[in-house]
Amino acid sequence: MGADPRTPRGHPGSRAWGSREHAPPPPQPGHRPEIDGLRAVAVLLVAAYHVWFGRVSGGVDVFLLLTGFLVTGSLVRAAERGGFRCGAFLGRLAVRLVPTAALVIAVSLLGARLLLPEVRWRGSVAEAVAAAFHHMNWHLALGSVDYLARDDTTSVFQHFWSLSIQGQFYLVWPVVIGVAAWWATLRGRSARRTLLAVLGVVFALSLAYSVLMTRADQPWAYFDTGARLWEFALGGCSPSSCRI
Repeated sequence: MGADPRTPRGHPGSRAWGSREHAPPPPQPGHRPEIDGLRAVAVLLVAAYHVWFGRVSGGVDVFLLLTGFLVTGSLVRAAERGGFRCGAFLGRLAVRLVPTAALVIAVSLLGARLLLPEVRWRGSVAEAVAAAFHHMNWHLALGSVDYLARDDTTSVFQHFWSLSIQGQFYLVWPVVIGVAAWWATLRGRSARRTLLAVLGVVFALSLAYSVLMTRADQPWAYFDTGARLWEFALGGCSPSSCRI
């Protein structure tokens, strides 16, 4: 028996029910809404630390883990498509990051010039250079800065420390992925299995180093890139970015 012609379209009795015309739209290619959600959580954790609690929040750790997840997945997929070029990879990152970072550095430097005493101007220029060339974390570590301390001499560029660690990661990770893929090809092994093993080693060594350094010198460990690599590696070990 056919459907009642008086039955409205979309009604369970209609032939159009469940058709492509009424199916929900497919998700946007490449868009991961859960990543946006985790980024929002990270931002809220950072804000909670700075505005209310004054304690380590873990927001930066979430950002570093997400960076490891996204960058590892991107590089692995590029390698499987026939390889990737570090220059092109870094060029795309520069287009995304450099204009905004340069604007923030310029405005912050101007603010330091207008608002800070003259004795701090030279130091602010050195800090701006460290922020621009992604070694602000080492600049702060060598200056024996305690990020958790309440100090009126806090650098206006201090928050660039985490972006500096990410910048160093962007330089190292293509080499790690490329060497792992080359070694797997040379030995006739699965590239993903080899990469997973490499990331597991990086994770274990960096985490152990982080624990030891935190006990010995917590302010230094906070800024140390080596003590943060385990977070990138953990993100890269995710089944979605480096699945076997």
